[in-house]
Amino acid sequence: HHPEIIYTKPVLVRRDGIERWELAALRKEVLMEFVKGLKQSGTTVSIASIKQAPLTDIYFPALSPDFSEQQQNALSLAKKEGYYDFPRKAWLAQLANVSGVSISTFREHLRKAERKLLSTAH
Repeated sequence: HHPEIIYTKPVLVRRDGIERWELAALRKEVLMEFVKGLKQSGTTVSIASIKQAPLTDIYFPALSPDFSEQQQNALSLAKKEGYYDFPRKAWLAQLANVSGVSISTFREHLRKAERKLLSTAH
């Protein structure tokens, strides 16, 4: 943890254990020091991109539900593919197919994630 690092999205953990982090900082040097610290601790780090952009989202882990990996992935995929858009751009069958699980399994993961998300909003 670093006080000047801002998590813009939840950390996504793939099935193979690889994590994807989206971070922000007011100064690039802060990010580079953070990465350097991770590498010094023995963590393998690969930077996909670094860009200057306006900060539009901040993720607050303490306020976010404790999603399972499957729930987080289902929710992220549904949002990314337009499941929550109007009109809807993706359907459960499509999302399940992309995830490689049955429709009922995908629906269960998504509904549990939605329930957790809604319970933190009230």
